Amino acid sequence: MGIKEGGKLAIVAGAGPMGLGALTYALYCDRKPGLVVADINQDRLDRAGHLFPPAEIKAETGIDLVFANNGKMDDPVAGLREISGGTGFDDVLCYAPVAAKGFGAPRPSATCSPTSTPSPRLNPSIAHLNVKFTEDPGHLAGVLLVI
Repeated sequence: MGIKEGGKLAIVAGAGPMGLGALTYALYCDRKPGLVVADINQDRLDRAGHLFPPAEIKAETGIDLVFANNGKMDDPVAGLREISGGTGFDDVLCYAPVAAKGFGAPRPSATCSPTSTPSPRLNPSIAHLNVKFTEDPGHLAGVLLVI
């Protein structure tokens, strides 16, 4: 995973199975980032906190781990920026599933289309990259968020 060594990593919509897989990798890779896992599902966040207790993670790895419910924040971007210490994140992974358009209509390839210009690192702007996997009607489209 190409995350910044010793940087700050946010895993957005990250308390589900894919996000927890990314969390596991980030915790035990050689990069040692500060970690924030944000999600809107409090049950998933509670389960993630049970599986990865922040105090135990800190003692075991030296990594600061925070679980945050961005669904309860008035301004999620400002709330996550505040959790980061005001600097934002070096890397952001987003695992929010959204239904693909034309669900059920197989297409031979995946497509990527940028919807805005990526921001410089630590800029408060947000860039989105929509990725639609339509080869298999069971696939979902994903959204990559860079803060």
